[in-house]
Amino acid sequence: MNVFRNALAATVSILAFTICPARADSLAIGLSSSGSEELKKSEVSDTIRLLAETVRPGETGFVYNATTGELLCTFEVPDNKGYAAPKAKLNRNAACVRSLLLFAENAIGSLDAGTIDLPEFLRLLARNASGAPVETIVIFGSPIFSDPLSPSLSMAGGRVPSDGHISTLRPNSSYSLSGFGKTLDGVAIHFSSEGYSWIVNDEHEYLTRRFWSLSANALGAELVTFHSDRDQVIQRVESNVRQPAERYAVSDSDKLEMIQVRIDNGPYIPIYDRELSRENLSATALADARKVELGIRWDCPSCDIDLYARAFGGADILFFGQTRTREGIFHKDFVQGRDLMNGLETISFSAPIDLNDLLIAANFYAGDAPQGISGEIRLAVDGQTYAGEFEILAKQGNRGAELTELLKAGQSPNDGWVVIDPVTIVTE
Repeated sequence: MNVFRNALAATVSILAFTICPARADSLAIGLSSSGSEELKKSEVSDTIRLLAETVRPGETGFVYNATTGELLCTFEVPDNKGYAAPKAKLNRNAACVRSLLLFAENAIGSLDAGTIDLPEFLRLLARNASGAPVETIVIFGSPIFSDPLSPSLSMAGGRVPSDGHISTLRPNSSYSLSGFGKTLDGVAIHFSSEGYSWIVNDEHEYLTRRFWSLSANALGAELVTFHSDRDQVIQRVESNVRQPAERYAVSDSDKLEMIQVRIDNGPYIPIYDRELSRENLSATALADARKVELGIRWDCPSCDIDLYARAFGGADILFFGQTRTREGIFHKDFVQGRDLMNGLETISFSAPIDLNDLLIAANFYAGDAPQGISGEIRLAVDGQTYAGEFEILAKQGNRGAELTELLKAGQSPNDGWVVIDPVTIVTE
C-alpha cells in the first residue's frame, strides 16, 4: 500500500509541471470493480492522472464503478485560476483521491475480471445528461458483458449481439438503449481493455468494437478509441481526439440474436471454399457421421435466410436463437466481408450423429424475393464435403413462423421453409 501511495505521490509531482491541452466539460470515468489488485491500482493511478490533467477550473469529473453504477467520487475544480495546477486540484479533491485508492484496495479478483455493465453505464449517463452532462467518457475494463439474469445474452465465449438488440425495447434485451434519443450527442467515448483477456480472434475484436460503436451512436456519441493500450487511450483523451477512425452502418434488421464467432482451433478452410467430394458415404458412415458441418448460402443479398439443425428427435435445435447445445454450435463465417447480418450460416456438431435422424431446415426470415430464394447447402462429414441445392418458394420473409409445427412434423409448415434431406446430399 505504501509503495502505491509513494508512486502516486511521484505522479502528482510530475503533474505539477504538466501543461494540459485537453478539455473536460465534464469528464466521466468508468472503472470495473473486478481484476487483480495490481491492475486496479494502475487504473486508479491513471484515473487520478486524467482528472488532474484534464479537468480545468470550473469543470467537474465523475468517477463511477461501471460494474454497479455507483458514483465513487466527484472531482470538482473551482472556477479560479489558483486551481489551474494539477497539485492544487488534487489537494482540493483529496477525499475523491482517497475514495479511489480504497476502491483499488478492494478490487475483486475473479474469472470475470474487468466485467462492467456497459449498457447500463451508458443508460445511466444518458439519464443524467440533463443534470450532469459530460463531454468525454473514459472506460477501463472488459467489453464483454454478461447479465446474470439473462445468461443466454452473454457475450462470453466469442458471442456478439446483433444490431437489433440496441433499438429493441428494454424488456427484450439487456443491451437496449431505446427511449433515450441522442442524449449523449457530441460525447467522445474512449475505451481501454488493457490487462483483460477477452479477444477470441481479429473477427471477434472487430465485431465487438462495431457493436459498442453502434451503441454509442444510438445515443449520439462516438466511440473514438477502442484499444488495449491504456497509454494510447489516455494520450487520445489528453489530445482531445473526438472523431473515430472508422464508422459503421447499422443493419436495418430487428432480429435479436447472439452472433457466435468461430473459435480458432488451428488452420481452418471455410466449408464454402473446400473441394467437393465425389465419393458417396456408406451406410455405416451415415449412421456414425463424425465432424459434421453444415453451411448455407443464397442468391438474395438483401434477404435473411436462417439455418436450423437438430441432431435427432428430442435434441435441442441449433439456430441463431440457440447457438450452443450439447450436440454442437451455430456460428457465422464472414468469408465475404464483415457484414454482420449476412455472415454465412454454419453449424458444427461436436459429437458423432446419425444423418438419418438429422433434421435440416432453412427459413426465409426477412426480405423480399419476387422470384423466391435459390441456395446451396454444404455438408461435410469427417473431412469430406458435399453440396446440394435448395429452394424457398416464399416471396417474402415470415420471421420463422410455425417453427414449432416444423419440429413436431419434420416437414415444412409453409412456403417460407424448406426441409433438406442430408442423406440425399451425401449419397447422390
